[in-house]
Amino acid sequence: MSSPASEQQNQGEEELYHSTLARFLRHPSYVEALIAFGLFVQGEREYEQRQGRLTPRRRADYHKQAIQRLDLLLDSARKSLLQVHNKWAAQDLARVTNAIQTEATNTIAGIKHQATFNHKRWRWAGFWEGFLGAVVWSLIALPALWLWFKVFQPEVLHLLGIH
Repeated sequence: MSSPASEQQNQGEEELYHSTLARFLRHPSYVEALIAFGLFVQGEREYEQRQGRLTPRRRADYHKQAIQRLDLLLDSARKSLLQVHNKWAAQDLARVTNAIQTEATNTIAGIKHQATFNHKRWRWAGFWEGFLGAVVWSLIALPALWLWFKVFQPEVLHLLGIH
Protein backbone atom coordinates (compact mmCIF):
# COMPACT_ATOMS: atom_id res chain seq x y z
CA MET A 1 0.00 0.00 0.00
CA SER A 2 1.13 3.50 -0.63
CA SER A 3 1.61 5.91 2.21
CA PRO A 4 -0.42 9.11 2.57
CA ALA A 5 2.76 11.15 1.92
CA SER A 6 3.41 9.43 -1.42
CA GLU A 7 -0.28 9.82 -2.40
CA GLN A 8 -0.05 13.51 -1.56
CA GLN A 9 3.17 13.79 -3.57
CA ASN A 10 1.55 12.00 -6.57
CA GLN A 11 -1.47 14.29 -6.31
CA GLY A 12 0.84 17.31 -6.20
CA GLU A 13 2.72 16.07 -9.28
CA GLU A 14 -0.57 15.46 -11.07
CA GLU A 15 -1.75 18.98 -10.32
CA LEU A 16 1.62 20.30 -11.48
CA TYR A 17 1.27 18.44 -14.78
CA HIS A 18 -2.32 19.66 -15.21
CA SER A 19 -1.31 23.29 -14.64
CA THR A 20 1.66 22.94 -17.00
CA LEU A 21 -0.53 21.33 -19.66
CA ALA A 22 -3.12 24.10 -19.22
CA ARG A 23 -0.37 26.66 -19.80
CA PHE A 24 0.74 24.83 -22.97
CA LEU A 25 -2.86 24.66 -24.24
CA ARG A 26 -3.18 28.44 -24.17
CA HIS A 27 -1.30 28.36 -27.45
CA PRO A 28 -3.64 28.85 -30.48
CA SER A 29 -2.57 25.61 -32.18
CA TYR A 30 -3.87 22.71 -30.12
CA VAL A 31 -1.79 20.13 -32.02
CA GLU A 32 1.44 22.11 -31.65
CA ALA A 33 0.70 22.58 -27.94
CA LEU A 34 0.17 18.86 -27.37
CA ILE A 35 3.34 17.95 -29.27
CA ALA A 36 5.29 20.57 -27.33
CA PHE A 37 3.92 19.16 -24.06
CA GLY A 38 4.97 15.67 -25.18
CA LEU A 39 8.46 16.99 -25.94
CA PHE A 40 8.47 18.61 -22.48
CA VAL A 41 7.51 15.34 -20.75
CA GLN A 42 10.10 13.43 -22.78
CA GLY A 43 12.76 15.98 -21.83
CA GLU A 44 11.76 15.75 -18.17
CA ARG A 45 12.08 11.97 -18.21
CA GLU A 46 15.49 12.17 -19.88
CA TYR A 47 16.54 14.76 -17.28
CA GLU A 48 15.38 12.42 -14.50
CA GLN A 49 17.36 9.56 -16.01
CA ARG A 50 20.52 11.68 -16.00
CA GLN A 51 20.01 13.45 -12.65
CA GLY A 52 18.02 10.89 -10.68
CA ARG A 53 14.47 11.17 -9.32
CA LEU A 54 13.32 14.77 -9.02
CA THR A 55 12.13 16.08 -5.71
CA PRO A 56 8.82 17.97 -5.74
CA ARG A 57 10.70 21.25 -5.44
CA ARG A 58 13.09 20.45 -8.31
CA ARG A 59 10.15 19.21 -10.41
CA ALA A 60 8.26 22.48 -9.83
CA ASP A 61 11.39 24.44 -10.80
CA TYR A 62 11.76 22.32 -13.93
CA HIS A 63 8.14 23.04 -14.89
CA LYS A 64 8.63 26.78 -14.36
CA GLN A 65 11.71 26.71 -16.57
CA ALA A 66 9.79 24.77 -19.22
CA ILE A 67 7.06 27.40 -19.24
CA GLN A 68 9.74 30.06 -19.65
CA ARG A 69 11.11 28.17 -22.67
CA LEU A 70 7.66 27.37 -24.04
CA ASP A 71 8.44 29.15 -27.31
CA LEU A 72 11.42 26.85 -27.88
CA LEU A 73 9.29 23.78 -27.26
CA LEU A 74 6.57 25.09 -29.59
CA ASP A 75 9.19 25.76 -32.24
CA SER A 76 10.46 22.19 -31.88
CA ALA A 77 6.87 20.96 -32.18
CA ARG A 78 6.41 22.98 -35.39
CA LYS A 79 9.62 21.53 -36.80
CA SER A 80 8.50 18.00 -35.92
CA LEU A 81 5.13 18.56 -37.59
CA LEU A 82 6.83 20.00 -40.65
CA GLN A 83 9.17 17.01 -40.90
CA VAL A 84 6.26 14.59 -40.69
CA HIS A 85 4.29 16.63 -43.23
CA ASN A 86 7.24 16.76 -45.64
CA LYS A 87 7.78 13.03 -45.29
CA TRP A 88 4.11 12.29 -46.02
CA ALA A 89 4.04 14.79 -48.88
CA ALA A 90 7.15 13.21 -50.43
CA GLN A 91 5.61 9.73 -50.14
CA ASP A 92 2.33 10.94 -51.66
CA LEU A 93 4.16 12.76 -54.44
CA ALA A 94 6.20 9.66 -55.25
CA ARG A 95 3.07 7.48 -55.23
CA VAL A 96 1.12 9.91 -57.44
CA THR A 97 4.08 10.35 -59.81
CA ASN A 98 4.47 6.59 -60.14
CA ALA A 99 0.75 6.17 -60.78
CA ILE A 100 0.81 8.87 -63.47
CA GLN A 101 3.88 7.36 -65.12
CA THR A 102 2.32 3.90 -65.07
CA GLU A 103 -0.95 5.18 -66.52
CA ALA A 104 0.87 7.19 -69.19
CA THR A 105 3.05 4.21 -70.13
CA ASN A 106 0.00 1.94 -70.39
CA THR A 107 -1.90 4.51 -72.45
CA ILE A 108 1.00 5.06 -74.84
CA ALA A 109 1.50 1.31 -75.22
CA GLY A 110 -2.23 0.92 -75.98
CA ILE A 111 -2.12 3.71 -78.56
CA LYS A 112 0.95 2.18 -80.23
CA HIS A 113 -0.71 -1.23 -80.33
CA GLN A 114 -3.94 0.19 -81.75
CA ALA A 115 -2.04 2.26 -84.31
CA THR A 116 -0.04 -0.77 -85.44
CA PHE A 117 -3.19 -2.86 -85.71
CA ASN A 118 -5.06 -0.16 -87.61
CA HIS A 119 -2.11 0.46 -89.92
CA LYS A 120 -1.92 -3.21 -90.92
CA ARG A 121 -5.69 -3.46 -91.17
CA TRP A 122 -6.16 -0.42 -93.37
CA ARG A 123 -3.04 -0.69 -95.53
CA TRP A 124 -4.65 -3.02 -98.08
CA ALA A 125 -7.96 -1.19 -97.81
CA GLY A 126 -6.18 1.99 -98.87
CA PHE A 127 -4.54 0.20 -101.78
CA TRP A 128 -7.84 -1.22 -103.04
CA GLU A 129 -9.61 2.09 -102.58
CA GLY A 130 -7.05 3.84 -104.74
CA PHE A 131 -7.05 1.12 -107.39
CA LEU A 132 -10.84 0.89 -107.68
CA GLY A 133 -11.16 4.69 -107.68
CA ALA A 134 -8.76 4.93 -110.58
CA VAL A 135 -10.59 2.18 -112.53
CA VAL A 136 -14.04 3.69 -111.96
CA TRP A 137 -12.98 7.22 -112.86
CA SER A 138 -11.21 5.87 -115.93
CA LEU A 139 -14.36 4.03 -117.02
CA ILE A 140 -16.41 7.19 -116.54
CA ALA A 141 -13.99 9.84 -117.76
CA LEU A 142 -12.59 8.14 -120.89
CA PRO A 143 -15.94 7.41 -122.57
CA ALA A 144 -17.22 10.86 -121.57
CA LEU A 145 -14.20 12.52 -123.14
CA TRP A 146 -14.52 10.40 -126.28
CA LEU A 147 -18.17 11.33 -126.61
CA TRP A 148 -17.48 15.03 -126.03
CA PHE A 149 -14.75 15.08 -128.64
CA LYS A 150 -16.96 13.25 -131.13
CA VAL A 151 -20.00 15.45 -130.65
CA PHE A 152 -18.42 18.86 -130.34
CA GLN A 153 -15.33 18.26 -132.49
CA PRO A 154 -13.14 20.72 -130.72
CA GLU A 155 -10.18 22.44 -132.27
CA VAL A 156 -7.83 20.15 -130.42
CA LEU A 157 -8.73 17.30 -132.75
CA HIS A 158 -7.90 19.44 -135.78
CA LEU A 159 -4.61 20.37 -134.29
CA LEU A 160 -3.80 16.77 -133.57
CA GLY A 161 -4.85 15.72 -137.05
CA ILE A 162 -7.41 13.23 -135.76
CA HIS A 163 -10.43 14.72 -137.49
